[in-house]
Amino acid sequence: MKSNESALTGEPEDLKKCQDGDCFLLSSCLLTEGEECRAIAIGIGIHSQWGKIKANLVSEAVNTPLQDKLEEMATKIGHIGIGFAIATFLVMILSIWARHGGEDVVQRVLEAFILAVTIVVVAIPEGLP
Repeated sequence: MKSNESALTGEPEDLKKCQDGDCFLLSSCLLTEGEECRAIAIGIGIHSQWGKIKANLVSEAVNTPLQDKLEEMATKIGHIGIGFAIATFLVMILSIWARHGGEDVVQRVLEAFILAVTIVVVAIPEGLP
């Protein structure tokens, strides 16, 4: 009996299987020659050869140094943007009291708040984390 195990091992040639030597048939491998075959499953899931290979390939995502620097830069830009937004809001509140003498305060404070939020949103570029 011969088995094509190229899907698992990458070997292009069929391997001879016999009771005395290599008697293991691996999942997703094709039997190319032979007449009668009886098999018993001895490993499934993570205990099969495919499962062992997949378990070795699984790894946690690790940030590259560039990604770490980009995250640090995005945090700094965010803090600077928030600082400018707060400063702009405070200056606009002072301007409202100085120019308009407290008239229509709610509407102007709302406009100042919207401008401050806009500064925060615009401060961080879309592509940064």
